[in-house]
Amino acid sequence: MDCGFDLPICFGFGFGGGGPTDDLIRRAKALADHPGAPRLRMTTVRDFFEGLEEVADRLPVWTDEIYLEGHRGVLTSQGWIKRANRRAEALLHHVEFLAAKALAAGHAPAVDLTRAWELLCLNQFHDILTGTSVPEVYLDARRDYEEIEAIARKAEDEALAALGPAIPDGAAFLVVNDLPYARDVMLRAPDDGQGFVDMDTGAALPMQKIDRRVLVEVPNMPGHALRALARGPVPEPVRTSLKAGVDNDGATLENTHVRRPYNRARGNQPGCTRQSAAAVRRPPAVLGRLGYRCVL
Repeated sequence: MDCGFDLPICFGFGFGGGGPTDDLIRRAKALADHPGAPRLRMTTVRDFFEGLEEVADRLPVWTDEIYLEGHRGVLTSQGWIKRANRRAEALLHHVEFLAAKALAAGHAPAVDLTRAWELLCLNQFHDILTGTSVPEVYLDARRDYEEIEAIARKAEDEALAALGPAIPDGAAFLVVNDLPYARDVMLRAPDDGQGFVDMDTGAALPMQKIDRRVLVEVPNMPGHALRALARGPVPEPVRTSLKAGVDNDGATLENTHVRRPYNRARGNQPGCTRQSAAAVRRPPAVLGRLGYRCVL
């Protein structure tokens, strides 16, 4: 304002690019010569920027990010929708990968995913996904995500049925890596006292018992690949210093370097009762204090 140039005010009806209404025009005329207020006149965007050229040598220079808004995140009571959105994105990507594999095997998919993608994109509108809409919106959104999953699961079943003949006899599970790079894939399976064997390599796979199930690791699985697993003998246990325990107060994780208790009464916030600073790559936690706390 020290430069003495005009300030533009864009106006119109609504947020969708509507033009000025009769009421807005009458207000503009009333403010044109209103006592104690800046002079207001109707003009164009071109006129405004041509006027800036006349004072360009007196304008400050901004060399940082042009986006000047400060709201980089939104706190909401509808946080579930952000997780539902990400799960739906991952599920549709997964299903399209399987459908492409089925198509390569000669089976054209019959399930159309267009409706699912349209619903997903609809709920990515900036007032829905951020959790800032009225409650009725989220009643519709929950139904939309349920429909997305129903469509995607139907397409998934169809693709897997088409891929069935290519799965080797004796396979108990089919592991899918739908990402374009090699990674370690984790499989949760029922714990029936048996192990798992990679049918491509013949190698027994490492596994760990977790809550009446087992977690099976398929290491270094190639990108965009399918891997069949057969049942086999349970591998020899691997001894480590890790200890995990559960009691009435919560749970505790411990190894030779650190001990972290999780207190149920305090919302399972992790504390630290022992830590070797030389053995970890980050500064040690404050002993005897809670971690992951937000303090205002």
